[in-house]
Amino acid sequence: MDEASLLEWAGISIGKGDVYRLYLSVKKFAESLPAEVDRLRFFGRISTRSLPYYILEGLSPEEEEGIDESKQETRSGANKYSYWVTQSIESGIWIKLPNVTMAQVVAARQFKRFFTGNLDSIVPSYPPFPGNEKNLLRAQIARITGESIISPDGFFEIDGDSDPPVVKLAEAEAIAGSFPKSAADLANQEAWKHHETELNVLGRITKMPEQTGPDGEPIPDETELISPLNALKENSWTFRICPGGAGTNSAAGGSIVVARSLVWPGSVSVAAGRRFLNIYVGNGVIYDSSVKSVGNAWYRATNIYSPPLPGPIVIEWAPAEDEAMPLIEQPDKLVDPTPPPEPGAEGGEE
Repeated sequence: MDEASLLEWAGISIGKGDVYRLYLSVKKFAESLPAEVDRLRFFGRISTRSLPYYILEGLSPEEEEGIDESKQETRSGANKYSYWVTQSIESGIWIKLPNVTMAQVVAARQFKRFFTGNLDSIVPSYPPFPGNEKNLLRAQIARITGESIISPDGFFEIDGDSDPPVVKLAEAEAIAGSFPKSAADLANQEAWKHHETELNVLGRITKMPEQTGPDGEPIPDETELISPLNALKENSWTFRICPGGAGTNSAAGGSIVVARSLVWPGSVSVAAGRRFLNIYVGNGVIYDSSVKSVGNAWYRATNIYSPPLPGPIVIEWAPAEDEAMPLIEQPDKLVDPTPPPEPGAEGGEE
């Protein structure tokens, strides 16, 4: 409930009653999970054309068996977390989403579509999407996680002993020595980092497994990987201090900092003292900055398809140089163009 109060400063609220019912539902669901699942948290809510999806996030308890790592990453990549979804908080029934594949991430980047609210519905799209709505929802969650889950610099660090390098929570002493920071220090993008790694063009975080060509020689993988714990992109976030005024330059001032993603509208991060929160409350559609402003905020936010405008009108006829010259109707032809043959002519009557 105290986290919900912080989010209200960011303009996000699903209602105090729903927040409390959600807390009870998550608590009851957590008791049914195996002990290997930890760090269970409320990821956010995605609106649909019917009931919204409420989403939970937790570390994957076990590795999926029999997967092809050239098509789907393991727990070290895009399937690090497991996600559960429900449309009825009171029911307490949370459905686990399937793991995401590379092809699903790549396809989801090439079209925009609102969710119907039916996890088993088909996804009519071009290019064709390899899966149904539950797979599309999982692919969008993976994209949102990699591109908009951030934290103040100093909470996380790179584990140099792991290969590939992974992000881990910093030592408690280091966090205590770096925080709390003043709101003025956190109200800029240099003070934040991505603690979840963004997916590359292939929809992966880690390198492709070694593959061999027809000649048996290994095929080099030249795909660029995105470094973990990287800085925020320019002009991709906005920052606001609330409440403003006196005390923003002091760590004990009580103000919080709200960071909003301009790429994924609805993705918000809040930092207060030694705490930070991440949540996504939106429609699961990315904002495309290439869309021109047309004076319609809903259009700009959703970037729906718009057919191209028709070309200029082509003039089929233009008057002569003297535009004042009137049109003159040609006289009718009074001569039979096919006269009968004359008598005595070849083929005529005798």
